[in-house]
Amino acid sequence: MAKTKQHPDDLIYELRGGNLVKCKVSNDAGIYTIIMIDIWNHKVMLSGARQGEWHHISKIKPIKLTKEWFEYQIKNRRDEKSYFYNMDGKDYAICMSSGLFMVIDEDDFALTVGQGNVFSHDLIKLKYIHELQNIYIDLSKEALPINN
Repeated sequence: MAKTKQHPDDLIYELRGGNLVKCKVSNDAGIYTIIMIDIWNHKVMLSGARQGEWHHISKIKPIKLTKEWFEYQIKNRRDEKSYFYNMDGKDYAICMSSGLFMVIDEDDFALTVGQGNVFSHDLIKLKYIHELQNIYIDLSKEALPINN
């Protein structure tokens, strides 16, 4: 069965407040945090952009997960109780206050969830930072603390 190509405007249905995205704003193609979503008109408002300005979803681009992004999160930990860890030099772990943790494979970003010594099988292969943020929120009921 052939995969249906997603329409670019459908990204609006994946995003939520707090997600990091790229946006071309005037001469700046920076990284911004979504603060409001107008799902009917396919627009978002961004933190750090002009206050009160709405941007059409066609100007919004998801940010790809990369090894460098994970390494930056580990290197710039806020404290010793940081959520990001490099487990075995290959996989990344994100710990939650509930005792759950997520393990992300460095090669293909396959996500596994665990608690104690119990692990799930690979649940999903992540591509973008907002996907990781959304899964974290769904599991922990709090925002993923990340460094921009």
